Amino acid sequence: MQDLILTAKDNGKSFSASLGNSIIIKIPENPTTGFRWELEEFDDSALEMQASDFSSKSTILTGSGGEKSFTIKTKKIGQTSIRLKLWRDWEGDSSVIERYEVNIEVLD
Repeated sequence: MQDLILTAKDNGKSFSASLGNSIIIKIPENPTTGFRWELEEFDDSALEMQASDFSSKSTILTGSGGEKSFTIKTKKIGQTSIRLKLWRDWEGDSSVIERYEVNIEVLD
């Protein structure tokens, strides 16, 4: 099985991934608003964060949105989930305006 690439439309769904492969989540973000995606729930005994990056859709328009990506490697067979939240971290959990969650079954 190859790497699993997920997008915003996959929110709330369940997927299978092979042990040692990567799960890549790509989700729209506009950090100039102050709201940013962050991991909220993550089992680090089953998964390993590899990278978290932002890429802008436009190099011309300052303040335009783009895409946040999380690259996560599977490291343990079993069931787990990944939960993200879109928030302003300095305002705390009351600022959460959206959540993203997927369930993952890691297979040998």
